[in-house]
Amino acid sequence: MGQGSYLDNASIMQQHGMIEQDDNEMVGLFLKYFVLSPTKNTPYGAASRKALLAYAEAIDGENPKLAFELQSWARHAEAKATADK
Repeated sequence: MGQGSYLDNASIMQQHGMIEQDDNEMVGLFLKYFVLSPTKNTPYGAASRKALLAYAEAIDGENPKLAFELQSWARHAEAKATADK
């Protein structure tokens, strides 16, 4: 299933009460998944790396292996982004 157009997505969001009918403003953000881009050399990439580190810290007690892997990924991506500047 490919990505729909903005209008298709807006229609779905309206059906689920996520945007108002009249002005298309978001009234809430309800997603099953949220995509991060930790390898990007942008403000969004930097925020993604911070989010990965925060998530890793939060799950460290439950899943230390995954936490370590996420921390390693975020730190490697940060080093690369810093070197690319």
